[in-house]
Amino acid sequence: MLPGRPIKKFVFYPLNFRVYFNTFVKKLDIPRVDIIEKDKMYKNALHLSSYISEFKKALMEYVRRGGFFATSFVYNPLLLYEVYKGAILSELLKSERKETLFKFIARKIIESYGSRISDNSIAKELLISHTTVSDYLDIMEKLFIVRIFRRGEESGLPIYKSMKKVYFIDPFIFRVMKIYSLGKDVESEEIPRIIEGIIGEHLAREYIDVTYLYYKSGKEVDFFTRGIKIEVKWEKKVKIKNKIDYLLTIDEFSKSKVALSVSIFLYLISLDKFFYELL
Repeated sequence: MLPGRPIKKFVFYPLNFRVYFNTFVKKLDIPRVDIIEKDKMYKNALHLSSYISEFKKALMEYVRRGGFFATSFVYNPLLLYEVYKGAILSELLKSERKETLFKFIARKIIESYGSRISDNSIAKELLISHTTVSDYLDIMEKLFIVRIFRRGEESGLPIYKSMKKVYFIDPFIFRVMKIYSLGKDVESEEIPRIIEGIIGEHLAREYIDVTYLYYKSGKEVDFFTRGIKIEVKWEKKVKIKNKIDYLLTIDEFSKSKVALSVSIFLYLISLDKFFYELL
């Protein structure tokens, strides 16, 4: 660890949506907006609305190809399936974990994608301890395969003993892991949940302690950070009963409830850079 040395660690994640759009579609001269600046967010979103068709098309390509450069330079990105699967399994085996357990846990993540899961529920099916499941999820997060979101309080503090939501850090990794663990490619009905994971990942790269909210009434808020509540509804003309700050849909715009297009929201909250400092 080289203690006492002034060393900084940087993570080169797959491209975020802003960098992807700027690289493969067109470079736009509009700055990042902090999510707490709701008026500015809405104003800048309206400014970008003339590009909405290009944003929507780019987002669907991003869902299909992910943020890896290699997948954007081949006609069929699944030609790289074995390459990425092999890379993931190689790192897993270096950590001395069992592939059979990893494969099952990956399948459970996909089957419950976007929903709350617990270590205990997975452990019962495998007849192993919940600490073993927790260990595998932890190593998957450290290997930059998944991102774990915990239930939070409105004070901003995470509740570590509560259920969690787990997403793959990139939509192409979702595809690779689904084919690997279930033998199937992505289906159209999974796209809303994949997009939810993309939003969570983009928020987690820009802000510390991103959580989700769950109330005793059964109501849930998809993401929460810096006192801001974000709900994802990948459909048109949706009604939200929760008091939220952002409603993210396909292409809706409304200042009263700060309804925004998912693609434009992703573009505006992200920095135009290839790496992030590891805090």
